[in-house]
Amino acid sequence: MPYEDHAHDVRHIASVLTILHTLHIITTLTLLVLLVWHISTVDLVEHFDMPRSWERTYKKNQLNSWRSSVWALVFALVPVDLGCALWCLGRVHSRMNEDEEEIWEQGKEDDNDIGAREEKVEGLLPGASEKKREWRMWMARQDPNSKIKDDTSTARPSTAITHETSPIAPSIRSNKKSSKHSALASHRYLYSFLAHTVFHIVAITFYTTHVVFYATSLQPSFKTCYNPIIFDEWARHILRYPEQKLSFRDRCKRINWSIWVAGGFQCAGALIMGLLHIATFGTRLWDCFGRYLKPSEESGGENDVWTGDRAGSEKKWDFGPRDVDVKPRAVRERSERAVSSGAMSTDSQGESGLRRRKDSKTGPNVKSESKSDGSDGTWKVDAAWNEALLECLIP
Repeated sequence: MPYEDHAHDVRHIASVLTILHTLHIITTLTLLVLLVWHISTVDLVEHFDMPRSWERTYKKNQLNSWRSSVWALVFALVPVDLGCALWCLGRVHSRMNEDEEEIWEQGKEDDNDIGAREEKVEGLLPGASEKKREWRMWMARQDPNSKIKDDTSTARPSTAITHETSPIAPSIRSNKKSSKHSALASHRYLYSFLAHTVFHIVAITFYTTHVVFYATSLQPSFKTCYNPIIFDEWARHILRYPEQKLSFRDRCKRINWSIWVAGGFQCAGALIMGLLHIATFGTRLWDCFGRYLKPSEESGGENDVWTGDRAGSEKKWDFGPRDVDVKPRAVRERSERAVSSGAMSTDSQGESGLRRRKDSKTGPNVKSESKSDGSDGTWKVDAAWNEALLECLIP
């Protein structure tokens, strides 16, 4: 069934989004700690007893205006990303429950319609069950306009089912409310998808820029350890602090390695966050494709998954009972039985039957039937009964 396939897609997409948002929460908490660690390692340069001129040059290289701006934006983006992941995780579960309820309710309606159509078609065919025929006979006995006589001189119901006495009416379902609700939900989902798309693009841009800035700062930072201008100042620094045991180059390398390790872990977290945003955006794009493009291909341009199939099935099965050739067959069988049995009617019975048929023709029920589809079948039935009655009256 189409609604079962779509329910499976909804559950699958919700499971994927749940995993992605859970990884978002874990990664954002870890990335927040790594950002603090990276910033603290840059501030630890002052504790290595390096020359002041070198410290100023090194910090200026690490904390220039563009790099500081990207750091600030990433540091502000991580808490926002954490809150968005928590909100989206709850929203995915609530929307999954809403979609599943709507899908299964629609499925139950379609199953009920199919069952009603099967019962209607089964009742019109000659192979209907005996209980249904007895029930229809009882319904016909309650009708004062019944034209067929029973074997026990009681009103015998006609197997021809009219629009007024049909036990199973054609299923005509109004989709105004559901279409209005689905259109509103469709617009809400579209706005939500666009907002998430903008957020994913901004987050991917910031995380990628942060990783690129870190990679481009490695080589300039390492070159500061081999600057010959600093050597003279370092020699004077050694004279002031003779207890220094490590050389300038060894200290510079240790500073760079500590910053590189912290920055490497932090950039790895930023890279993972960017990949998670790409995966989440791809999953939402897949969900949007399944909601808008895939149903239009299957159902001929309709946004609702079940609209095209339901419309086609209703056009196929929603026909009146008079479209089936049941009345003439039943009339012929009963007229042949009446002639073969030799049952004769009196003139009073014939006159009363003609009078009753004349009244029924001029009544409001027959007038309304003449306006509806299948009125030709009713006149054929009356003509056949008139012919059978004349055969009984003529000796």
